[in-house]
Amino acid sequence: MSPSATNRLVLARFADDQALIQGAKALRQDGYTGFDTHSPYPIEELGEVIQVRAWPIAVAAALAGLGGAAAALAVQVYANLDYPLNIGGRAVLAWTAFSLPALQFGTLAAVIGAVGTFLLMSGLPRLSHPAFSDGRFRDATDDGFFISIDGSDPRFAPDRAAAALKRAGAVWVRELPA
Repeated sequence: MSPSATNRLVLARFADDQALIQGAKALRQDGYTGFDTHSPYPIEELGEVIQVRAWPIAVAAALAGLGGAAAALAVQVYANLDYPLNIGGRAVLAWTAFSLPALQFGTLAAVIGAVGTFLLMSGLPRLSHPAFSDGRFRDATDDGFFISIDGSDPRFAPDRAAAALKRAGAVWVRELPA
């Protein structure tokens, strides 16, 4: 792969959702891994074809939530041991009173962990995508079904990627600068 290939993108349009699924399967069988699909609505079968990994988000949310709850408990325990207040005969380490703030802080940490992991995994915030330079790509929000192969794919060569997309059933194929 040449250095200029990493700055390229091949975009192809497919006739409908079934053609998009078949095209993605054909690309996967050809050994392509650095491609993405774009459609106006979610297509369940594509998750299996392009091998979407959702579990890191759940793991990150769980770890962040547990860490946040533990941190909230630790702060409350430290504060009550360092400066104990006897209010109405309450115990110094009142676990029932500590549980609600720990739960709330754990929930907040889990949400922040999940959103942060999602942003890292999806490469966001990416304010522009090379496909946006093609005016026909606007149809992806209405009735267009697209596959884009970028230069990060190990098998990427613009002419070979375009030929693979045409064999996969693309209506049209265009090479774009990234």
